[in-house]
Amino acid sequence: MSPIANYTTTVTAPKSIGEIQGMLVAHGATHILMDYKDGEAVGLAFMVKTNYGEVPFSLPANIDRVQAVLNKQRVRTTVGRELASRVAWRILRRRWPFSKLRWSP
Repeated sequence: MSPIANYTTTVTAPKSIGEIQGMLVAHGATHILMDYKDGEAVGLAFMVKTNYGEVPFSLPANIDRVQAVLNKQRVRTTVGRELASRVAWRILRRRWPFSKLRWSP
């Protein structure tokens, strides 16, 4: 198994989150809400206007899962929460198809 994508990123989670928010707005998001747990951003929710009305979406960062996979793959001796958060948000930034947010009948 090859290492998880972006596991060496130095981009901070807040920077990736800001980029995601910018992409959401550029692709029609009307509301963006951040989810936090113990002061850490763990996901976001947003609304997109469609011909059928506003549609809600949720994007969890899955930081716990990313940390578990990175530790299992032994990309480093141990992977801390901060690195797992950076990687999780970067994966969302790079892999989620923001361009598909515009729908028409």
